[in-house]
Amino acid sequence: MRLIILAGLVTVEKTAGAVELGQYFARAGQIVTILDHASRIPVDAEGLGGVTLIRLEGGLQASLSLTLAGLSSDIVILAASESLPPDDLFLLLDDLRSQILSLEMQTIALIDTRTCDCFPQFRVTLESCADAVVRLPVAAGEFIEVVV
Repeated sequence: MRLIILAGLVTVEKTAGAVELGQYFARAGQIVTILDHASRIPVDAEGLGGVTLIRLEGGLQASLSLTLAGLSSDIVILAASESLPPDDLFLLLDDLRSQILSLEMQTIALIDTRTCDCFPQFRVTLESCADAVVRLPVAAGEFIEVVV
């Protein structure tokens, strides 16, 4: 199973990116699940085109590994809450790696270059710990190129 984690302070771009990625992988014949943990604006369930959507409420520590254990998806996309501190997220992901050894993980930091100076410590952590960084705004299609 491949887990793609979308992290950062942005919400709209994160949930839209999760849907865009989900549809991309579903069109390629993959079984895809989106785990929606966004705080402000949930993923829109309309038009997912064969992508399963699961809403995760509250903290991820208790729910993420249990949820992943119950899935038979090829690709799982986690839209992590923008209120989850990056340090906490990366510690959680390290624990998850040790629990599920076969899990392939990829973290994508979404950095809004229009407002990134509001929380510079979050930006530094995201940029230094994520596997890839997407600087917003981004043109359609560029987001998928970074992940794939």
